[in-house]
This record gives sequence, structure tokens and C-alpha cells, in this order.
Amino acid sequence: MKPGDLVKQAPNVFLDITVADKKMLVLEIMLDSARFTGKKVRTLLEGEERVWHYTELEVFSETR
Repeated sequence: MKPGDLVKQAPNVFLDITVADKKMLVLEIMLDSARFTGKKVRTLLEGEERVWHYTELEVFSETR
């Protein structure tokens, strides 16, 4: 996963019904410096930015 990729929410038990099938644009991959627990992803969804844990998303379409 990298900036410019299209991603969607990975299927899991905590599925957010409001975004489950919507594609999001990856804007930035960030380290979770507050907890040092991995990466966070800043995405653009319908004109609004959202931040996700890296493992909550899966790549839908990669940029080349």
C-alpha cells in the first residue's frame, strides 16, 4: 500500500457499514508515534479525510 492506491475496508468483525464497499484514495502512510504500534493510513473518502490503522484496509487498485 502506498500513496495514490485505491483501498477499501478489509472485511472483519468491526465492519463499518457506512464505508464497507466504498473505495478510498491513500494520501499518506504514517507511523503511529503515540503508541509505536504500527502504521496509520490517511485516506480521502467522498471529500473527507479519515485515518485508519494499516491493517483495517486492503488494496483495491494499485498505482503503477
